[in-house]
Amino acid sequence: MQLFLTSSIGEVIGDIVPKIGNVSNLKLTFITTAAEGEEGDKSWVDSDRQALIDAGFKQVTDYTFTGKNTKQIKNDLKGFDILHLNGGNTAYLLKVIHQTGAFDVIKDLVLNQGKIYTGSSAPARWWQAVVLKN
Repeated sequence: MQLFLTSSIGEVIGDIVPKIGNVSNLKLTFITTAAEGEEGDKSWVDSDRQALIDAGFKQVTDYTFTGKNTKQIKNDLKGFDILHLNGGNTAYLLKVIHQTGAFDVIKDLVLNQGKIYTGSSAPARWWQAVVLKN
């Protein structure tokens, strides 16, 4: 399992990439669900996305769990190599993850199917508090 938990992906992606290897051919999904629970300026979302692109990821696809069901999420995420859950509102993220069934999908993809998980801020706290304890 490759798991990278951080307060800001943009600050440490240069240290993470060598641990992953050649990232230019890896498909990364940039999950923005937690940011949907925030108000005001969200320029940090764009900065984090750009940091991943600048680090060499050629395929960065935005995604949200909001409005989807477990089957859709499972189908949508299966083609990605890396699941990056970007920061935002932890309570909102937890609500959506449990309502949509994304919790079990992410857990299976990372723990059983070898997908790489990176989490910034709220998603890092979620992984530590919920997934690792279950």
